Amino acid sequence: MGALGAQGMQTDPWFDMYLCARDPVVLNFNPFISLNPDPKEAYNSQVVRATNLVVSSIKFLNSLKNEFLRPDIYYVNPKWSQSRFFKNFIRLLPTSVSWYGAYMVNAYPLDMSQYKRLFNSSRIPKLNKDELFTDECGRHLLVMRNGHFYVFDVLDPIGNILHPSEIQAQLIYILQDADRLPEFPLCYLTTEDRNTWAAVRQQLLEAGNEDNLQKIDSAVFCLCLDNISPKNDTELSHCMLHGHGFNRWFDKSFSLIITSDGTAGVNFEHSWGDGVAVLRFVNEVYRNSTRHPAIVPHSSPPALSATRCERLEFKLNDSIQSAINAARMKFKETNEKLSVRMFEFRKFGKEFLVKQKLSPDAVFQLACQITAYRQFGKIISSYEACSTAAFKHGRTETIRPTSILTKQCSRAFVEERSKHSVAELRNMIDECSKYHRRLQLEAALGRGFDRHLFALKHLSVSRGDPMPELFLDSAYQKLNHIILSTTYLIQRAVVEIIDEIKDEFPTIIGLQQSNQEIVPILQASRSVVASAFSSSPGVRVINGLNRISTSSKSVAKVLQPQIVQHFAELNTMSHRLLKNVNIPKQPLYKNQGRTFSLFDVISYPAKTALTSIMCASYAALIYVAVSINTVLGKIKNIVEEKASRENTKNEEEKDVFAKYEDLASYTVPSPEKQVFSEFPVDSTKSSIHILHSALDQDTVLSSGN
Repeated sequence: MGALGAQGMQTDPWFDMYLCARDPVVLNFNPFISLNPDPKEAYNSQVVRATNLVVSSIKFLNSLKNEFLRPDIYYVNPKWSQSRFFKNFIRLLPTSVSWYGAYMVNAYPLDMSQYKRLFNSSRIPKLNKDELFTDECGRHLLVMRNGHFYVFDVLDPIGNILHPSEIQAQLIYILQDADRLPEFPLCYLTTEDRNTWAAVRQQLLEAGNEDNLQKIDSAVFCLCLDNISPKNDTELSHCMLHGHGFNRWFDKSFSLIITSDGTAGVNFEHSWGDGVAVLRFVNEVYRNSTRHPAIVPHSSPPALSATRCERLEFKLNDSIQSAINAARMKFKETNEKLSVRMFEFRKFGKEFLVKQKLSPDAVFQLACQITAYRQFGKIISSYEACSTAAFKHGRTETIRPTSILTKQCSRAFVEERSKHSVAELRNMIDECSKYHRRLQLEAALGRGFDRHLFALKHLSVSRGDPMPELFLDSAYQKLNHIILSTTYLIQRAVVEIIDEIKDEFPTIIGLQQSNQEIVPILQASRSVVASAFSSSPGVRVINGLNRISTSSKSVAKVLQPQIVQHFAELNTMSHRLLKNVNIPKQPLYKNQGRTFSLFDVISYPAKTALTSIMCASYAALIYVAVSINTVLGKIKNIVEEKASRENTKNEEEKDVFAKYEDLASYTVPSPEKQVFSEFPVDSTKSSIHILHSALDQDTVLSSGN
């Protein structure tokens, strides 16, 4: 079974596995991501940071809806990720063949199907199997404060974002209005097991709360304004993972949480997607909100009409109130059993391990295995998630960190330390690293065995066949009783500008020093080039290049629909040919039920070759047009630079004459007020902290990129 086929076959069953699970989503499924504070301290007030993050989130939503969001692409050669030529080349290709253009430079688009459920989505509790709900028309934001629900529109009917100062005013009103807890906080119901919550939700609908629930489910996302300030990482983890329960709607696709001191994080429901989409969203929203804040501290919001912000009031009968109290007690008891400890290793990191030619993830996994062996005296079933976004609708594949090699290494470090030299221990670590890299590669390429067996098991059940003995074997049961669950996030976390360029400081300084010597030479060369292209022959050359570029674009525009049509014809023809070829014991030309002629068989290779030639021609034309436009742009910059220098020189000469003419009346101007940047660069590193809960022992569901 091919890797791609396996991924396609398991998509629906994988959703079903999540949606059919009856355990509460909180603690069992919902992960969280916490953001570092804004590097500018004044921007960390609750209202200011909430407003900036909301505005940046809506910008991300609009970019996604209007298809302006940069695609997720894996670059074998990272230099192409910053290549303007590559971006322009891919942009001009038709959608049907753009993948082939990316393949030419070893750039592989990743699946982004999860993004469509990032906004305006909720998980709806149903008996035995939940449903995923998405309403792309929703324009309102759900805000929670002290267990109260508020909604107000953040987008107008044509998609424009509400002015940031108005959003700020709405949030200030909510903070002032929700000054106490409700007697029966409805949010506790989302912490219940799914069948219980489904039954109570039906009671809510019958009691006349359908409109309110619709507004919650269709909201762009949920903003939780908490009335607490975490004092350390442990309190922060508890806050983002579950909070007090009354100020979270755990069924929303994601909830943006802002505490009283401006600490921010995201808690997201796991069935619709993994960490790929959420981490991309968090990174870009953090970057945009800190570099381009929508509001500044101490800004005065406009006068607000409270009628624009609606507070949702629910009708609760005695049965619903009893269910809320029961859910509250159960939630409290569960949280008391939960222990969270944060640990940050500082002795060395990724850069050191890479220099030692070791995989950072492999070393981390080996450290976990050694720790578990020291704690339990044996190896334990372990799990690491690996993203399979390279495949259509790909979710995750399992990496099994536990192996014979990690067992030998763990035993050597824990029980046989004196029997092995440092060189021998180092060799064991190297072997573990190499093997783990192999497991990573196999999982990323869809060659892991866990999802393959998952799909085969589903096929057996769906056909009504007896369960294969493999899945009943005690070894298989033990393998899937996960005790140690991990997720390794390889995507770069949000960082400040200073962190992105600090490694280039020596190069920049060196260039600045050497540029002082070569600037006159460069200016002279540019002047010669500018003069050449400003002459009559130069103008003709430029016009010729421009005509070639225009002609290339025109021909490419004519070829584009023909290429698309040829691909469609070849696709249809290949399906017919394959269908008839698979008919047993019939010569190809004698198939009684054939739907094609002999001419189709003969012409198929010719049409394939013709389509290939057209694609190559199209790519060549686009390449010529983009290259010429790049050259013309550089020529234009050189000519404009010369003209600018000449204008500056003339203005300076005029100023000199004016000074001598007005020398008698010349007065010294008052010094101008020095202007400082409003957003100073901060060199503090930013990072994100991620915690995945893995209380479900039979099937661990943790996101991974």
